[in-house]
Amino acid sequence: MMKFATITLNPAIDKTIITTETLKLNTIHQCSTTIEQPGGKGINVAKILKLWNINANATGLIGNSQDNIFQKLFKTSNITNNFINIPLPTRINTTITDGKGQELKINDKGWENIHASPANIINSICSKIDNQSVVAICGSLPPALPKNILTQLINQLHTKHCIIALDSSKDALLAGCKANPTIIKPNQYELEDIIGFAINNQTEIINTIKHLRKKHEIIIATFGNDKAYFADAKHIFIAHPPKVKVCDTTGAGDALLGTFLAHYFPNQTLNQHTIAMSVATASASVECLSTATPNKTRIQALSKLVEIKKLT
Repeated sequence: MMKFATITLNPAIDKTIITTETLKLNTIHQCSTTIEQPGGKGINVAKILKLWNINANATGLIGNSQDNIFQKLFKTSNITNNFINIPLPTRINTTITDGKGQELKINDKGWENIHASPANIINSICSKIDNQSVVAICGSLPPALPKNILTQLINQLHTKHCIIALDSSKDALLAGCKANPTIIKPNQYELEDIIGFAINNQTEIINTIKHLRKKHEIIIATFGNDKAYFADAKHIFIAHPPKVKVCDTTGAGDALLGTFLAHYFPNQTLNQHTIAMSVATASASVECLSTATPNKTRIQALSKLVEIKKLT
């Protein structure tokens, strides 16, 4: 049986503020509801893996403020908590939404200083991960960590024969890609960061994916709520999600990745069922406020509405 782990180096408390009226700039709004949930992209992926009855080993760095919120999640979701505690507050990411599709996101950068060397952090994290695990490394890096820490982390995990899925951004993504992770999940702008120029049409998208799959087994490229591309060594698929009521987009990409990992392994075959379930989970996720776990029945229903076409 395959083992799964997630790594989150910059977790957050996801705070969602819901307004009573349509969200507008330069306007005073009344708050109807405030929700606080433990967040961080790797933690979100671990929650989705658990939805598919996969117990994930969640590790990384975590602050000591509001620790009870995270501990409650790990206990109720049966997620193995192997986080390294940092004696500093966990950052807060704030989403202001009207629940009707209009939202404003404000993300804290994270820790400015961590009194631990990158080498010690890498060694501590790797010691908590079993050999031959599927490891999802997700999210941004706090300013306190050097960008090349992901190159070093992935290389060390390769010595343990782990399969790596990378979902990061900016310099951290570029650094991680240098270590050739098995799976990458960039959005449109992150894809452009990897190749160094703007993508203007589908032909350029396909050519970019063909280039990247020389280094990566799977490329998942998401383009907002419009479409997503899934590619392996032989085929490229495009998937269009069903139309749903968007309440909150927080964690949608994490929901997609978590379901993809749960269905792609252990056979490692890219098929339309895996694609449909992955896209449907993201669609069901945006119907929920904050990072609440979507309903399985809803995901299965939406999966039948995902439009998939094989491009190559």
